[in-house]
Amino acid sequence: MNSLERFWLELRENLAFLLLLLPLVGAVLTALSAGMGREAVRRTALTNALVSLGLVVVMVAHYRPQAGDTEDVGTLQMVTRLAWLPAAERAEASAVSSVRDSREPAVTISVGVDGVSLWLVAVTVVLTVAAIACGADSDRERPAALYIIVLVFETASIGTFTALDGLLFAVCFSVSTVCCWLLVGGWGGHERREAARALFAVQAAGTLLVLVGIIGLALSAAHQTAELSEGELRTTFLMPMLLDEPAAPGWVTATLVLGFFLRAGILPFHGWFARGFASASPAVAILLAGVFLPTGGYGLWRFVVPLMASDDSFGPQTSIAVAQASLGWALFGCVLMALLSLAQSELPKLLAYLCLSRSSLAACAMLSGDATAVSGAVLQLVELGLSLAVAVPVVGWLDRRFRTGDLSAFGGLTHALPRAGVGLAVAVLVLIGIPATAGFIARLLVVFGVTRGGPGGGGTSLAAWTLVAWFLITWALLSASARMLRGRPRLPRALRPQEERLPSDAADDLPRERLFLVAALAALLFIVGVWPRSITDRTAATIDSVLPAAMETSP
Repeated sequence: MNSLERFWLELRENLAFLLLLLPLVGAVLTALSAGMGREAVRRTALTNALVSLGLVVVMVAHYRPQAGDTEDVGTLQMVTRLAWLPAAERAEASAVSSVRDSREPAVTISVGVDGVSLWLVAVTVVLTVAAIACGADSDRERPAALYIIVLVFETASIGTFTALDGLLFAVCFSVSTVCCWLLVGGWGGHERREAARALFAVQAAGTLLVLVGIIGLALSAAHQTAELSEGELRTTFLMPMLLDEPAAPGWVTATLVLGFFLRAGILPFHGWFARGFASASPAVAILLAGVFLPTGGYGLWRFVVPLMASDDSFGPQTSIAVAQASLGWALFGCVLMALLSLAQSELPKLLAYLCLSRSSLAACAMLSGDATAVSGAVLQLVELGLSLAVAVPVVGWLDRRFRTGDLSAFGGLTHALPRAGVGLAVAVLVLIGIPATAGFIARLLVVFGVTRGGPGGGGTSLAAWTLVAWFLITWALLSASARMLRGRPRLPRALRPQEERLPSDAADDLPRERLFLVAALAALLFIVGVWPRSITDRTAATIDSVLPAAMETSP
């Protein structure tokens, strides 16, 4: 093996760690380019995001659920481990082949990807590119600070999805909260300060609950290890060890559930997101809805589902009861958020409640414990980010251009603003989830999986309520788009040109580069919808490695 082949092999095997570091390098370069002007700052940040996008493409292509026909290479791949806080006591990992034969420090920087986190990392990078591309709407003030925080947020989000150490997960989870607070408060609309305070108050509480839950899980596992081995107490935060044979008391699981419900915006913890999303700039709204909100659903999958699958966490019957209660509450929130979307008179708020409904649906599917439903939930989280990134550039441009998102203020957009009308029509189609789109496949999988049910519960009644939520969202979107796209051309009167004519020149319509972004992301959603196995085949091994234990507790 020559040096070039060795370099390529090392690069591929450490892609998760490289993706974690690359946005930080971009943040430093963006800071150095601050004196060169706004365009130079944006180009520097966008170039860094595009390099990350290239690495993600290599990561997806390199990830192999199986080698050959029968040899299983494991669900965790591209694992990198570095000592972070070395301790005198060391623990042997037992869940990952690359960690099994070594004695790790108690706290490490351990990152890697499996079939679920792989796609959430990919969406994070894609949406960072989209957010920076939409940054022209909000980077007139402090552009360097905006893009630095965006890139730090990208690192924190990638760290959340790839962390194999509980404390590293908690740190990245916390940093992403601070970054979103700064983005909403610094580059939002006229209510940004109130929205930022609400976001920080709720998410600080959620972050604290998650941290307490992870520490409790680690201490509980350490005490059990000491009792079984009759040795000294050894504490480790390696997640493969903590979740391989979980033995957490009930309060730990309950704390984690509550913390992740806060992040996912599950009823009644939805107000912070509705206010933050409605007042955020397009760049911030894309990251808030497509990356920040889905980390709640991912946390439920990463921590809560394995704990609920354990006889030791609550006991078999109590575990099932807690899973069913959580699932039912998430589904109730899904339907209620869909109902609230019908009552909205402004398009940004309608999209906010759509996000909350879809996030609750993903949490419901995660907690069901059915492999098909979980596969649909993963696809739902991927589709949620991409479809919102299709809609937000158009909706955000209209809101910024006319200083209002009131549905009644617009009419006949396809004639008044042709490019904006086309962009909005495409966004509505992918948000609804028409056949041959990723959203259609995701919701079908969730419905089928919830109908069959797992230890968390299920049945035709839950599937029916899922369909009701889908119908309500479709109704709300079609009603809003019909009012805006059809009829006599109408724009907000106070902001029409002085000669009282409708905009006709290119400067008054949706920029072509933004329409190109909408078309590219919509095409990606159609590709996934036509070929869903590109995602589901890679998630299957990871899901099957967690859920069999849960299935054993099913009555």
